[in-house]
Amino acid sequence: MLAQIVGRLCLGALVTGVGFGFVAFDDFHTPPADVIRGAVVSIVFTGAFERVDAGLRLLEAGETPRLFISGVNVGAGITPDRFLSIFAPRNPKIADLPWLVACCVEMGEVADNTIENALETRSWLERRKIGGPVVLVTSRLHMARARAALAAEIGRRQIIPYPVEDETSADDPLRQRADEYVKYLATLVLVRFPWLLEDKLLPARRSIHESQLRR
Repeated sequence: MLAQIVGRLCLGALVTGVGFGFVAFDDFHTPPADVIRGAVVSIVFTGAFERVDAGLRLLEAGETPRLFISGVNVGAGITPDRFLSIFAPRNPKIADLPWLVACCVEMGEVADNTIENALETRSWLERRKIGGPVVLVTSRLHMARARAALAAEIGRRQIIPYPVEDETSADDPLRQRADEYVKYLATLVLVRFPWLLEDKLLPARRSIHESQLRR
């Protein structure tokens, strides 16, 4: 009888925790300018063009000194050779985008998902020997999952969330939000038990390492 009561209490606590988590998991706000300026680099995880726009605007405004964009490939609809043709028309207020990109933007071309974005970012930071806080630019719904994956890779380094509102054509926003929350919970499990994905990540690790060595 006692065991049943304890079990029900634990289940109730779990359900309550999951419910509260669903309410608050995407509660991110644009950080103050002075907090952003304390970062050494802004990091964009691709998936929507609005994220790259935001990263470029932070760079152009001098809010961050350099920008790394992870996941620049066909899967994200962005390739290095088409980068300027895509983002120059979207950002007409940036006077000299070619110079800005040549000066201060680097791109990772391997990552195809959030876990790989985090791996690619860690590899780039280590190769460039960059330490200090980073600004993470991604969509509001994606932020919790992206931050969890990145934190697992770069340890105690401060991650400053910079949420972006992606354009969406979802017919059911609530379902989209629920799907993203489930992915976030799955990511928390995967970063806690990384061996669950190790076999699948080995090729990505190898590709990312080889890609970085060529730069």
